Amino acid sequence: ESMLQSLAPDAPDSINIEEYSQDNMSKYSAINAETKDTIQAGEALSVTIARAGELARNAEYQKRLEEVNAQISQKTRLIEEREQTSELASRMIEALRTASHDVVQDQLKQIEPLVQRVFSRIDPHPTLRVVSFLTSMERGHGHLTARLTDPTEDISSSNPQYVLSSSQLNALAVSVFLGLNLGLRHMPLDVVLLDDPLQSLDDINLLGLIDLLRRTKDRRQLLLSTHDVSFGRLLARKLRPSNPDQATKVIHFQSWSREGPQLSESETQPDTARLRIVA
Repeated sequence: ESMLQSLAPDAPDSINIEEYSQDNMSKYSAINAETKDTIQAGEALSVTIARAGELARNAEYQKRLEEVNAQISQKTRLIEEREQTSELASRMIEALRTASHDVVQDQLKQIEPLVQRVFSRIDPHPTLRVVSFLTSMERGHGHLTARLTDPTEDISSSNPQYVLSSSQLNALAVSVFLGLNLGLRHMPLDVVLLDDPLQSLDDINLLGLIDLLRRTKDRRQLLLSTHDVSFGRLLARKLRPSNPDQATKVIHFQSWSREGPQLSESETQPDTARLRIVA
């Protein structure tokens, strides 16, 4: 016992269990409280980090939203500018159509007297003797209509196909064709081509057309075709040259083979006589 006391002279003689337990409980309580504080601090830090991440994502989303809104505004302005350009182009096209319609109408007004003279030469109808043009614009396309008028009774028709026979209607078509051809000041070729007019005109209108062509040959080169030999001879006689500077050629299609058509050509002599006396 003396030896044990010498080895541990400062050791307590006895241990108080109650005090020891209270001390340990105090230590454990302190550790527990510290642990709770640490957990709360960690949770608060986690919440702070989550909020910071959310704020960062919100900031990124806001930035992306602003970029998208800027792109939408740019596209909207581009669409508005294109709509304004389209509206302006539409107004310009409409103005050009109106201007072209007015120009065509003015040109037709200038050609109308010539068409009237041509129509009067053929004289296809006994009462509807005045021809004029009507112009209109439908769906962006111009339309030309011939109007016939009876000057005595002041009756007119804008539908010649309803009041004229087929021969008279073809005579009107030839009159309009020749009037437009002769009324143009600048032509690539000073030529009038008619393909077999005998098929669409009766004898009276045909004689009027031949007389008109005879007056036209000094202003245009005439190319006429016909399947009728008698009519061809009549054309050759009526359209014979009136001076040595002119020429009237008659080309006959004799036959056809695989090598091509067989042609014969003759020339009508000019008519130099100014006065003829028939006894």
